[in-house]
Amino acid sequence: MRLMTVHHIGTAKRRLPRAAAALACAGILALSGTPLVGSENPRAFAEDIDTAPIADEFQQRIEQTSAEYLSATDHLSSIERSIEDNRLQIERLEAALPGQQARSNNAAAALYKMQSDSASIVTLLLNARDFSDFMRNLEYIGSVADRNVAEINELQNMKSQLDRTESELEAQRVEAARAASDAERALKEAQDAREEAQRIAREKAEREAAEARAAAEEAARIAAEEAAKSEADNDKAAEAPSSSKTAPGPIAAPPADDVDWNSNAQQFIDTWAPRIDAYLAGSAMAGQGETYAKAAWTYGIDPRFSPAISAVESSKGAYCFKPHNAWGWGSVSWGSWEDAINGHVAGLARGYGYTVSPSAAKKYCPPTWQDWYNKVSYQMSLI
Repeated sequence: MRLMTVHHIGTAKRRLPRAAAALACAGILALSGTPLVGSENPRAFAEDIDTAPIADEFQQRIEQTSAEYLSATDHLSSIERSIEDNRLQIERLEAALPGQQARSNNAAAALYKMQSDSASIVTLLLNARDFSDFMRNLEYIGSVADRNVAEINELQNMKSQLDRTESELEAQRVEAARAASDAERALKEAQDAREEAQRIAREKAEREAAEARAAAEEAARIAAEEAAKSEADNDKAAEAPSSSKTAPGPIAAPPADDVDWNSNAQQFIDTWAPRIDAYLAGSAMAGQGETYAKAAWTYGIDPRFSPAISAVESSKGAYCFKPHNAWGWGSVSWGSWEDAINGHVAGLARGYGYTVSPSAAKKYCPPTWQDWYNKVSYQMSLI
């Protein structure tokens, strides 16, 4: 049978009952027979995904600390560039001053000689052959005097410029120290906020995973008891155990959280960009590790969360329902991977939490949340 195109599938999707409609990227590909990373079941309802969540007070704090830190570091970098420019200017002036001092000394000596030998100058002018010769001699004497005066003025200008530049440099150093303090304070606040989010998320994920495993075990126990009772009841032996409860699949433990927020933004990016690039190598999103890492820092989430979802939903961007939508993120489309990654990471942080958790999975993929949770957890462990 000829496979349906993505366009036809998208059209047919809108005509299906709600229980099978609004499939995101992974679900569509499951219908078309395209293999995905560990995907057997259609994904969540696209319309059920909140693609524009509002940041709560804590998330606002994370994003605000990020903005303050980046602003402080940009200000510090600008001051440091100005300091370097002024330092180089001072070096140039100090290197040029000895030569200008010598030229100024020679100019002063020449002017003094001209003043001392004014009689000779007058004689030169009076002995002019004609008026034109007189004007040429006068212009020559004036130009010699002007050049000498200019050399002396240039020395004074250079000294004044050096004094101003040294004064500016000193003020900039004071401002740089203040800016560095501001950046350090902003970084500490950003680190504290992210570490708190990490701690809360870790405790929540562990608690929810344990509760989900306990619920699964209880459901399995009840199902086993009902199956045994059905088998023991001869009068109902021929009846199918349709009333028996099917236990949900096992819930994996939360992925190991080795994200170290005790670093600045650039150190964080330098650590995670190569890891994510290695994970995305050969995929449609190859080379986007830095984009993911920057977004993760900005919004304060586990940098593995969004890339892992892209693997489960679209084989890392290979098969997307909408342009650059690698995450089954509703019906949203973007014009570039950079915009898409920032948009998805922001949405995760604001609406689904710091990292994968059973509650996030239930919200992101209600029909098969256990399977989705396990697969995202596994993909995160690969990064």
